[in-house]
Amino acid sequence: MATSGGLDRLDTADRIQLGGFVLICTIVLLTVFVGVEAVITGVSGFSERVPIYVLMMALTFFGAIIAFEAELDGGPASLFWACGAAIGTFGLIVLAGEGTAFLIRNLTGLVLIEIAFYVLGAVLAGSAVGYWAVQHWETLSATGPGL
Repeated sequence: MATSGGLDRLDTADRIQLGGFVLICTIVLLTVFVGVEAVITGVSGFSERVPIYVLMMALTFFGAIIAFEAELDGGPASLFWACGAAIGTFGLIVLAGEGTAFLIRNLTGLVLIEIAFYVLGAVLAGSAVGYWAVQHWETLSATGPGL
């Protein structure tokens, strides 16, 4: 039964864009999951990568201040959400960066095969939530239609 929503309303270009989005989210979330293991076990060179992580956090904070200032009409709310975005980005970048470093250094000793289906399931679920959040950003934003 065809419905008016979901994948039925997507043309080929939209489906390719959606596939690319899911692929990118899958790769990022995979490196984040591996990054958790890397942070627990430790990967050499972490201190050399910290300045890159801090720079990414600062760029996110700067961009978020500008975006939220326009979206939220200024005030403390824009600063609060920009800080949250910066902290979230820092955590994501650290885990993804350490996961990438771990994968590069341990390609032969990778034991993800044992948990591959769990990781893939979690990654795809995360990608689906990310896709849903992007599609419903207006509903989720503080100035959206329902608020």
